[in-house]
Amino acid sequence: MDSVAGFEIPADDIKRAEQFYAGAFGWQHVVPPGMEGEGGMLVTAEMGEDERPLERGRINGALAQREDPDVGIQLGIEVTSMDETLERVKAAGGEIVAPKVDMGGYGWYARIRDTEGNILSLWEPAPMEE
Repeated sequence: MDSVAGFEIPADDIKRAEQFYAGAFGWQHVVPPGMEGEGGMLVTAEMGEDERPLERGRINGALAQREDPDVGIQLGIEVTSMDETLERVKAAGGEIVAPKVDMGGYGWYARIRDTEGNILSLWEPAPMEE
């Protein structure tokens, strides 16, 4: 069973949103190399070296530059196989709104629309190095 693994908050002004979430909740905004100007991670839980939350049941998220004024906060679902999940989404009546993209060796990302018009993010992490 795939589970909720994160969230994405759209922002018109990333810096303003970063300051809000830091001040209101103590969340840290981290911009990985290559994502400057696009948003970045919103850290809500202490992370291990693999950049995953240390405490079970905790999730981190992201700030993203708002692309569409009608799209709100999105849930991110961690999947074991992006390709298989995208096929199941189509078979279940959903649509792919942003195809699978490689996130610089961290994993793969895509966006889908469910049958009710909601946009969800999908995330397949890269295999952990031994």
